[in-house]
Amino acid sequence: MGFSSIVSGFRVGTLALGLAVVAGGAMSLPVLAAPEPEVVPTRWELKTKFSPLRVLTVDTPEGPRAFVYMTYEVTNTAGQDVFFAPTFDLVTADGTVERSGKGVSAEATKKVIAYVNDPEVKDQIAVIGTLLQGEENARVGIVIWSGEQLRPGELTVYAAGFSGESTTVTPPKTADGKAAAEGVVLRKTKSLTYKTPGEISQIKDTPMNPVETGWVMR
Repeated sequence: MGFSSIVSGFRVGTLALGLAVVAGGAMSLPVLAAPEPEVVPTRWELKTKFSPLRVLTVDTPEGPRAFVYMTYEVTNTAGQDVFFAPTFDLVTADGTVERSGKGVSAEATKKVIAYVNDPEVKDQIAVIGTLLQGEENARVGIVIWSGEQLRPGELTVYAAGFSGESTTVTPPKTADGKAAAEGVVLRKTKSLTYKTPGEISQIKDTPMNPVETGWVMR
């Protein structure tokens, strides 16, 4: 398990690097405090508004499939034009990470967008590009995940690309002077945590509002 793999699922707090299981054994690693975002932003930051998380069952060639989706509006109030290329991960309580768009066909994407019925909505490819300053240039995007493998419990959405802040975490050297692992670049990322009311496939478009929101370095 590499240092980057360990870091990728963590929120603000302590990076759990005290013990990593490797090839059936254990390897001690230094315990590092996870960096937190600057209290006062020092880099560009975009204004965001996220819709509730919802589930929609769509007919596909393989049969009905459940998809988790949300829309968002992003506005550039940063004082400079910004190249906007967001990424979204959906993380379950057991640490499983689902990247948006994975396992979601173009046809399924079209059906979800048609259901949302908002002419301003852009899919995750069309939304990419230079985001000009001002409310009049706000952009509306949609994020879709396959819901087939998701289970009831806590879900956290990590949305990156809405801030220019980043930092590199480099673990201390081991006792013999060797690097414990390579450094990893962490980006200021929006986090939205939800509690699912039951089986994902049975939620049927019930809006799920976040129980916790904030910024983390991830």
